[in-house]
Amino acid sequence: MGRTVRPVVLRLARENESWGYRRIHGELAGLGITVAPSTVWQILKDAGIGPAPRRDGPGWAEFLRSQAQGILALDFFTADLLNGTKMYVLAVIEHGNHPGRSARSHLRTCAAAAGISPRRAGEVLGQTGLAEAAGQRVAGYSAGMRRRLGLATALLGKPEILILDDPANGLDPPGVRWLRDLLRHFAASGGTVLVSSHMLDETARIADDIVLINRGRLIAATPLHTLTRPAPGTAAQPGQSLEHVFFQLTEGNPR
Repeated sequence: MGRTVRPVVLRLARENESWGYRRIHGELAGLGITVAPSTVWQILKDAGIGPAPRRDGPGWAEFLRSQAQGILALDFFTADLLNGTKMYVLAVIEHGNHPGRSARSHLRTCAAAAGISPRRAGEVLGQTGLAEAAGQRVAGYSAGMRRRLGLATALLGKPEILILDDPANGLDPPGVRWLRDLLRHFAASGGTVLVSSHMLDETARIADDIVLINRGRLIAATPLHTLTRPAPGTAAQPGQSLEHVFFQLTEGNPR
């Protein structure tokens, strides 16, 4: 097995200089290749490649200490996906980014901790409309700008899935329209967006599928067009609003 997997290990190591043997072992597992971590370590060592390279930027411990002033809580967990792969998730609840830092500095720090090129910080600043304010301290940002910075941070690693909680909260009307376009583009590019929101009509503008929960109980999980279509037997009319459907389902009036 060592000889068979050796070319793959070396290719991953040479194309991703910041990866150590544990990260490469995880990537191999995702490809369906079963090999011991110690085997990956030995392959790298024999090839003269450091099995655990040191990054130029801060590690996660240093990064979290530097962000402690803005973090309320965090957790790390794994999720088993339907395709059999395992996803590692770091979930952070924050009340704001370090007020003395600029948006550019914040994003570059996050990028360095995650082993991402610092150039990516400039890309997401442009993507979220913060390029002109990138050098300003976060303390002077409006609520909407802080929302944009949070989204920029989430986009740093080019994720396949975005999980957002009331992302339009604090945005002005142009900002809401910008967010709508950004999320539609993300989904059209092959990404998946999970939005938790109390703004039902705004959610209906961007969602393909809807899950309605009331007092901890699931009351509907269906494509949006199925949920909002007119009730059977009624005259032809436009589809009902999502808010109207929600109250019908929660107030005991079945459709």
